[in-house]
Amino acid sequence: MRIGINTLVVVSSEIGGALTYVRKLVENLARIDKENEYFLFVAPWNHELFQVRKGNFRQVVCNIPLKSLTLRILYEQTVLPILVWKNRIDVFHSPASVSPFLLSCPSVLTLHDVMPFIFPKLTPLIFRFYWGVSYRISAKKAQIIIAVSHSARKDLIKFLGIEKKKIALVYHGNEKPDLKTKEKTRTALLEEKKESETPYILWVGRMYSHKNLTRLLYAYSRVIKTDKISHQLVLCGMIAWEYSSFMKTVKELLLEDKVIFKGYVSDDVLKSIYADASLFVFPSLTEGFGFPMLEAMACGTPVVTSNCGAMAEIAGDAALLVDPYSVDEIAEAMHKVLTDETLRVALIKKGLRRSSQFSWEKTARETLAVYKAAWGKE
Repeated sequence: MRIGINTLVVVSSEIGGALTYVRKLVENLARIDKENEYFLFVAPWNHELFQVRKGNFRQVVCNIPLKSLTLRILYEQTVLPILVWKNRIDVFHSPASVSPFLLSCPSVLTLHDVMPFIFPKLTPLIFRFYWGVSYRISAKKAQIIIAVSHSARKDLIKFLGIEKKKIALVYHGNEKPDLKTKEKTRTALLEEKKESETPYILWVGRMYSHKNLTRLLYAYSRVIKTDKISHQLVLCGMIAWEYSSFMKTVKELLLEDKVIFKGYVSDDVLKSIYADASLFVFPSLTEGFGFPMLEAMACGTPVVTSNCGAMAEIAGDAALLVDPYSVDEIAEAMHKVLTDETLRVALIKKGLRRSSQFSWEKTARETLAVYKAAWGKE
């Protein structure tokens, strides 16, 4: 089988759940599959990220002249299908929610979430229109759609009208936590957490409206002013359309010296930031999966997250769950974790256990099974 994978969505200077997914999926397919041929459709700016030294993996460089979203979209819908046909691809995987509409072979589509349909008013009009059209057509054209959680699968059925039998559930994976850390005693777990000069609460992600950052700010303000908590709030990730509103709220709440926005950081640095954080807070209104929760857990950091959708599904009993619409609940949970040592240690241990249950190798094996099923539908 000749399998094509579209990596054009991956830009080396960005981080995000979908981008991590593409990179880790390719790495682990290379580990487990020596029989099928893989064609990685890469761009001039990301080909170094996919240097797979395996005889059954090769790159097809797509000569997109600029790192432009508009040019990439046009290229994917016009030139990419021709390259797929020329390379005699048997199954083509689009791992980032949108696929070429005209393909000469069966296609697999990973649809991570349908946030623009769930919260249309939180999505800028141009993106709402583009995603509304492209998601529907991509889903209709695909032989099999991969959903990354039970919650995401329900949303695909509800908002896009996709038949359940057309959807395969394949959870994302996670890096394995250090087993030595996992087995440490309560005292050792606490001692292992490095004490920075100023302790901090952490959030990681892209600054989209559904990430619920405004309520997080109000909850954080309440914790440090009412409960006299001295922690800073550190945010890591990419600027998106919520950034201006977020910074305005920071100024209104007089938090300029308390909120630290680090922007993009490398994976290695991010692990260190996770590990040093006193608490990770992730109060999203919706997620397809919620990578950062598991990343924080694997680094031995307690987690507060939403009590709904994929957040509750993925976190299980390993996080303190809150109503994401309630500033009071978010603030109270933050205060509890920061002041209750027994709760904190329990969450650390449960988090290490929970994060170890998600494996990128398992994701790769189940995805390979989806490729075979799609090929059989030709």
